[in-house]
Amino acid sequence: MGMSKAHLMVKGVPLGARIAAELDRAGWPLTVLGQEPIAGYPFLADLKEFAGPLAALRQYQPGGDLVFVAACDMPLFRRDVVKALVEMLDPEADAILPVLDGEPQPLSAIYRKKCFYQLVAHPEMERMSDWIAHLKIQKVENLPFPADWITSVNTPNELQALLARGE
Repeated sequence: MGMSKAHLMVKGVPLGARIAAELDRAGWPLTVLGQEPIAGYPFLADLKEFAGPLAALRQYQPGGDLVFVAACDMPLFRRDVVKALVEMLDPEADAILPVLDGEPQPLSAIYRKKCFYQLVAHPEMERMSDWIAHLKIQKVENLPFPADWITSVNTPNELQALLARGE
């Protein structure tokens, strides 16, 4: 993108701030993990720059039993995603991950607090796929919300196409 995705402007608001506000309005406790804070929210800086989301999550200590992990590159994200996933979460599952185009979405998912202990216990894990391989995952293929709500973008063209669909 040529810049931090959290700073991309969507309808006049930086994308990271928009997602944070959606989660805040849903009543979820919020901690921003990454390289830069978002005004008004607790922040935990990356210990190592560009180490990826798993490194950031490894240092996070959840307060509640359920943690919603959200990437900062979902321009059409809506708080209803979290509510739907909580309602569907199987009591036996460690986490619930939506599936888009056959791929689990670990950066738009709910994890139980105990999952974060796995990260500390296994410092050799470097990728999100390593982590979820150690967990009992509940996958949701038939999403009860529009898939665009959790679709991420990697290029300016993808962003414009997704925003055009969401209007």
